[in-house]
Amino acid sequence: MDQRLTKTQGFGNFQKPGSIVPIAFLLKRTGIFSGAVYTIFPDAKNFILIGLEPGGFVPDIENMTVKNLSAELMELSRSLDTISRLNFFKTNNMKKELGSGHFKGAVPVFLAYFGLLNLQPVQFRYFELTPDGKIHYLSEEELKKNTGFKSGLISFEFEFIDPVSHDAKKLYFLSKDLSNTGLDLNPGISKFLESFGTFAVTVKAASYLLHYERFSKFRDCLLQYAEVFVMDDTGPPLRFLTEKFEVKVFGKYTRPIRLWNTKFQNDLAKLHKIQKPEPIHFKYGYGTIDRKQHILIAKRK
Repeated sequence: MDQRLTKTQGFGNFQKPGSIVPIAFLLKRTGIFSGAVYTIFPDAKNFILIGLEPGGFVPDIENMTVKNLSAELMELSRSLDTISRLNFFKTNNMKKELGSGHFKGAVPVFLAYFGLLNLQPVQFRYFELTPDGKIHYLSEEELKKNTGFKSGLISFEFEFIDPVSHDAKKLYFLSKDLSNTGLDLNPGISKFLESFGTFAVTVKAASYLLHYERFSKFRDCLLQYAEVFVMDDTGPPLRFLTEKFEVKVFGKYTRPIRLWNTKFQNDLAKLHKIQKPEPIHFKYGYGTIDRKQHILIAKRK
């Protein structure tokens, strides 16, 4: 895994340090905060991840028996196995593995990656977004009354220290639905993103949701405010990018994996033939049906 993280370094070097907020979108249950996001954007101050995964809880390790702790750590190791090998979580596996045991939700997975990257967490808080996109941190009393909290369906914030710069940074996890219906029910999501001004977007293994019209409002929000996309072919289709973004491709794009064989983009294949990019030697998302890897970087003109 360390070798793969090293190979992703440099894909974010086109940005000015700290000037862009990388946002890694977990569309459906398809991914989790991984080292790749951090190594692509090591100078960013804020990381925002959004998905349907339950936020979960900080494990109460001190009150666990050695036997139970050992079993939970083994289960966590199995949960991380897929993303370590494939660079994404399988939807059904993630639903099962993040919803059982004492290590519930995304929080334990974040903590595991913090340890891998030597990031020091210093504060953890649950929050909700107001309709105007502001963060409302939840008190103990509010948590007791929050219907989503008991099941782990709640958003949270980690503050952590970067081991190299020693800067304090923040990671926000929004346990939210990004469909048009979800955004209508939770207008604070778009407002929250807009409050950052501009940002960078990473998308990988995202079930091609941004290809569907039922996610068009979220796609439009990204296209309006994003300065940079680092993505595979599951992000916004190329036809939405070419007018306002300079697009550069890496790796080899052929046809999507069999599950998504209808999502082939002819214009993206043509762009690869024109640019003739060098291959990449790490996994990023699903890859292609013939096990090739590719990345698209789009920078606003």
